[in-house]
Amino acid sequence: MSTKKEIIKDVSLYAFATYLTQALDIVISILMKRFLGPAASGIWAGLQVILMYARHVNLGTADAAYREIPYLRGKEEFQKAEEIKNAVFWFSFINALVLALGIACYAFWNRAHLSAPIFWGLLTVAGLIVLQRIYNYLVVLLRAVRNFTLASKVMIFSSAAGLLPLLFLTWKFKIYGYFAATLLIFIFNILFILSHQKFRFPWTLSWSRLKPLITFGFSMMLLGIADTVFRSMDRIVISKFLGFEQLGFYTLAIMAANYLVSFPNMLHVVLFPHFQEKYSKRDKAEDLRGYVFQSTLALAYLFPFILGACWIFSELLVAWVLPQFRAGILPLKILVVGIFFLCLNQQFSILLITLKKHIILIPVTICLTLIAVISSYTAIQHGYGLPGVAWVMAVNYFVYFMIYFNLGARQVFSKRESLGLLARIMGIVLYFVAVLLALELVIPAPANVLFRSLMRYALFAAALSPFVWILNRETGLIRHLKEMIRDRFSKVKEGNAEAIPIPPEAPGPAEV
Repeated sequence: MSTKKEIIKDVSLYAFATYLTQALDIVISILMKRFLGPAASGIWAGLQVILMYARHVNLGTADAAYREIPYLRGKEEFQKAEEIKNAVFWFSFINALVLALGIACYAFWNRAHLSAPIFWGLLTVAGLIVLQRIYNYLVVLLRAVRNFTLASKVMIFSSAAGLLPLLFLTWKFKIYGYFAATLLIFIFNILFILSHQKFRFPWTLSWSRLKPLITFGFSMMLLGIADTVFRSMDRIVISKFLGFEQLGFYTLAIMAANYLVSFPNMLHVVLFPHFQEKYSKRDKAEDLRGYVFQSTLALAYLFPFILGACWIFSELLVAWVLPQFRAGILPLKILVVGIFFLCLNQQFSILLITLKKHIILIPVTICLTLIAVISSYTAIQHGYGLPGVAWVMAVNYFVYFMIYFNLGARQVFSKRESLGLLARIMGIVLYFVAVLLALELVIPAPANVLFRSLMRYALFAAALSPFVWILNRETGLIRHLKEMIRDRFSKVKEGNAEAIPIPPEAPGPAEV
């Protein structure tokens, strides 16, 4: 199978798992908000900020391993990949355990000054820090060896197995039940992975293997921290100056953003090991040109279909299920536009990390964070509220993208090619936003919100349909998908055992 077809197959499989999972997660998230209400939802959103920072407790070694393992496998240096895999696991586990104990001690020491939900929430966060580090690293290993079949199964299992306990415990015990169910879901996920992929982690803390990973990973950790602060700045500012209830309203936009970024994340997850293996052959940046160009085009042309759905159907969601979150609709729509630019960073981020030229992004991100803080605070002080904060973040996401694009494109494209690609991207975003705004004017708000939403999206999809034709002409994406589907049905019709899309076990770091 050609590399392009393999990538399309893996993306298709991962996309199916992602959107099936999201369908369940959307239902779960909506019901959780209904059971918890704005105040409790705001408390959990605030606690999640701790988890966002805690992912960097391994000093970037897991991210470095994600880069080095497929790179070494591309060079067929499997023993080095195995040693890195084991050393990073124990280093991450010990660091996570120390941080978790520190948070638990803080919670008990200050128990008299903490509300019950915050106290138990901190203990939950302490447990999640350890469980998430184990789970996330196992998923990293599955992706590094390109076992996307099991990675997809894990996603589906996580949502399906956690659905009933999460709903029941939250309905019965409110936020405390939600805390307990979240811990149980991560435990189930870890056991599921280990029962299907026999990872082994012999005790080792080899400094010779960890030192270069820490050196490289530390810069990635700093970039990750800076990126986390930048992306979470709207939540921090809102909770500080507007309160948890307003943050609860804003979680509608946060929820939408989290689901929207999953689409480019699928492409990122599949492409990352391919980038490393391709680059390991000759260590030449120009070898990655096709990956960057075609993946950027595919994302730019297809992502607006999902952004438009989020924009249009958010009103239906609020009208039918979350009427108390109506104040979050406008911030959601504003943030949708910014997410388009934020998600186009993915390919250029992979490229810069692959070439180890990502360090310059650290001071850039810090500067943008300071700008976001000042401008968000100013927007709130002038009475623009949640929409003002959303506008600030959307503009900053655009600036963020322009910096990534400029730094990445110059590595693989000529100036003329870079300007041509940028012109396409800007034309696409201006077009789909204009269509959305025109539809809101042309189709006013009738009593039947379902009919209005369906009519708007049908017209929106029709207006964007030329994007699919252009993409297929330039990349052959639709043709490859048709060939894959035809081949798969042919195998099923012939009774071929290979019709089940489970590839043979790759000799991952656990088996080499």
